[in-house]
Amino acid sequence: MARLVSTLLLLAIAALSLALVTNAFYIPGVAPVDYGEGSELEVFANKLESASNHISFDYHRFLYCKPLDTKTGEEVAKVKNAKHLNFGQLLTGQRAESTRYKFNMLAQEKCSLACISQMNNERRKYLLKKMVRLVRQEYFARLNLDNMPLVTRVMDKQTGTEYMWLGHPVGYMDNGQAYIFNHLSFKVLIHKPENNVFERIDPDANYHRVVGFEVTPVSMNHQINGDKVTCVENSPLKLDANDKIAFTYDVNFELSPTKWATRWDPLMKANPQTRKIQWFSIVNSMIVTLMLSALAAVVLMRTVYLDFARYNGIADEEEISEEAGWKMLHGDVFRLPILFDFLCVFVGSGVQLACIATGTTLLALVGLISPANRGSLLSIMLFIWISTSFICGFTSASLYGGLGGTMKKSVSTLSCAFLSGTFAVVFLGINFLLRFLGSTNAVPVFTILFLSALWFGVSIPLNLVGC
Repeated sequence: MARLVSTLLLLAIAALSLALVTNAFYIPGVAPVDYGEGSELEVFANKLESASNHISFDYHRFLYCKPLDTKTGEEVAKVKNAKHLNFGQLLTGQRAESTRYKFNMLAQEKCSLACISQMNNERRKYLLKKMVRLVRQEYFARLNLDNMPLVTRVMDKQTGTEYMWLGHPVGYMDNGQAYIFNHLSFKVLIHKPENNVFERIDPDANYHRVVGFEVTPVSMNHQINGDKVTCVENSPLKLDANDKIAFTYDVNFELSPTKWATRWDPLMKANPQTRKIQWFSIVNSMIVTLMLSALAAVVLMRTVYLDFARYNGIADEEEISEEAGWKMLHGDVFRLPILFDFLCVFVGSGVQLACIATGTTLLALVGLISPANRGSLLSIMLFIWISTSFICGFTSASLYGGLGGTMKKSVSTLSCAFLSGTFAVVFLGINFLLRFLGSTNAVPVFTILFLSALWFGVSIPLNLVGC
C-alpha cells in the first residue's frame, strides 16, 4: 500500500513539473493566421437573417455585388462556397461565399467601389421590391473575416450601455420609406503577436492577427459618373428612387490589446433584447416547474394525510387488516403495463438522448465545441447519436427481456426507427417548406442522402447489435 501511494505521489509530481514547462494551446483546432503587411484579406458572406423572421436567405440572391469570374471578368451567375463546409455548417444553412470586399493588411481605404447595381430589367426591379421587404423585416447581412463575424456596435440611449449586433442591417425605415445601407465603413481590429516565428526569421517583417471585425453602415446617395463614384455624406439613399445603386466601403485598421485566443470574448455582449428574452424564458420555465411541483405535492400530501388519519383512528384489528386507499395499489407494481414493448422503446430512446446531451456537455466543457469552429456542435451531436445507437438497442432489449417479452425482433425494429424516424419525418417536412421558400437553411439533397446512408448503414446496424 505504501509503495502504491509513493508511486502515485511521484506521478503527481511529474505531472505538475510537466505542467510548469509546457505551453498550453487553444483546443478547438482553429490555428491563428499571421498576416504580413500588404497581405490580402477577403471577406466571406454567410447569409441574410432576421430576429423577427426565421427564414434566412442567400446573401447574393438580391442586389448585393457578386464576385467576378476570373476568366471573363463578369459577375458569376451562381455564387458557390469558397471554403469547405463541415457537416454541421451544411445542416444549419451556413455559407462561405466570396464577396467583392477585398483589401490588404494595414492598407487604409476610402470610398472604394465594390460594384454598381443597375435596375435595368424586370428581374432587378423585382429584387428591389424584395429588398424593401427585407428592410421592413429587419434583416441583417452576416459577413466574416478570418473566421470572425462582422459586428455592429450600437449604443443604448436609455441606459448608455454598448452592445453588439451580429452582421449589419440591410437598411432602415423612416416615415414609411425604406433606405438601404450601401456604404460600409469597416474597422479591422488587429493584434501584433509576441515572439512571432516569421519575425524571428526576418526582423523587418510586420505581422498581425485579426482579433475583431466591426462595421458602421451608412445609407449614401453617391454621385455616379460612369464607373466612378463619389461618396456624399448625409445623403441617404431611398430604395425605390434610383435606377443605380453603388456599393462602396471604407477600411480602417486599429491595434487592439485583445489577444487572438480571447478574441471571441467581446462578442459575448448580447443585445438587450436577446438578454431580456433569455431571462424571460429562464424565469418562465422556473415558475412553471415550481407551480407543477407544488400542485403535485399538495395533491399527494392531501391524499396520504387523509389515509393516515383514517388508519390512526381505527382501533379494531379486523378493520386494520382490511386494505383500503393507496395500500390497494401495491400489487400494481408487479403488473405488466399495457403495451410494455413501446415502453421499452421509449426508455431506450430516452437513454440515448441522455447520452447525447451528457456527451455534448462534457465535450463543450473541455473546449472541443467552440464558436471558432463553426458547425462543430451539430457535427459532434450527430457523431454521438451514431455512436450511441447500440445503447438504445441494448437498453430496449434488456428491459423487454426482463419484463418477459418474447418478440424481440419487433422491439429491435421499433428502437431503430422510433427516435431517428421521428426526427427524420419532422426534418424532411421542415426542409421541404424551407426549400419551397428559397431559404438557405434548406439542406442540400446530397447531404440528406449522406444522412440516410449514416442511418441505414451505421446507426441501424449498431442498434441491432445492441439488441
